[in-house]
Amino acid sequence: MTATQMTATQIRAAQMRAAQKRTALKRWIVASLLPVTALPVALLGGCGGAQRGPAQPPAPLFTLVRRGAWLHEQPDVQSRAARDPVFASKPYQLGRAVSMEVMRQEGQWVAVRPILQPDRPPHSARPCVSTPVALRRLDILLWVRRQDLVPATRLEAEHHYRDGTAIALRAGVPAALNTPLKDPKRSIYAVRPGRFRFNTVLADRAIGLFWRASPPFDNSPSHERVTKKAELRFGRTANVLDTYRWATLYVQERISRTTGELVLVRGRCASLRVFVAAEHVVGVETGGLGLLGGLSGSGGPNPPVMTIPPGVELSWRDGQRAGATAGTLRVNNETSDSSDLRRCFSWSLRTFWSKGATNRSEADLVLCAPRAAVR
Repeated sequence: MTATQMTATQIRAAQMRAAQKRTALKRWIVASLLPVTALPVALLGGCGGAQRGPAQPPAPLFTLVRRGAWLHEQPDVQSRAARDPVFASKPYQLGRAVSMEVMRQEGQWVAVRPILQPDRPPHSARPCVSTPVALRRLDILLWVRRQDLVPATRLEAEHHYRDGTAIALRAGVPAALNTPLKDPKRSIYAVRPGRFRFNTVLADRAIGLFWRASPPFDNSPSHERVTKKAELRFGRTANVLDTYRWATLYVQERISRTTGELVLVRGRCASLRVFVAAEHVVGVETGGLGLLGGLSGSGGPNPPVMTIPPGVELSWRDGQRAGATAGTLRVNNETSDSSDLRRCFSWSLRTFWSKGATNRSEADLVLCAPRAAVR
């Protein structure tokens, strides 16, 4: 057999392995798309055999919805819907998604609601991908198509490399298949756990569309930090992109080696044991200004014409129940759907104002509240 023939044979074998891995990954994703009521007992938090006392309700189930996806009032493509037009025409990029709580499923539709009060029970562990502020104040039921859900780590996942480096991830980290491996159970995935972005080896079974919350990693202040220009290396050749260079990255542990400093650093959603050049591990300065808070605004220059307190029942334009307010809404966009019994308003899903009026109407959810409850 010639060298050319051997190369062709190797290429065909590699193609077959890649096809097998894609098929296996699709099976995992299909399995994760089962209705909530049909999910395995173990995943729902129960156990087999006899139980004593009242059964504990399962922990909430979460999913990622890509930004720009239509959010429908009902599980019907003809029902009224809204989306963020800024992302609607753009292809999905890793991490450009919205965390939602899964309520139920009907066929190809998934009922979701915004994650409310993410720092308090029952959502004590903040998701790795946040819910837009506009939705956090609305405890409403929305419907999305399954095709608009994107993969994430459905379990806590980790991988240890031979050079002593290691990667650990929480459940709910956005993930995308990067490179199949010869190992039928593992692949290289692109992941984006909060401030970090990198490729790493993960078990295929750890990737899916639904997950239960897991505790965040502790990034407590320490006496050392990694500089903003540091290169974080693991697995000999892989690098970590830190997208939050302005935020302090504390060193939790440090071991000196001939190849560099082996340090443990963490974000909320990832714990990384990586190599860093010694000159990029420095002491933490005391005093000085802390991190400034994020900018916030009222959503427009006009004063609100309506103020709706928390806990007020909300309905859609057709009168069907939508949910309730989870926080105080200050609205300056009353619509013509108002009547003697209720006042209706548009609530924008836009993440920011862009130039022009590009499909602004697409971004508006129209909700109504009892007139007596509106201030």
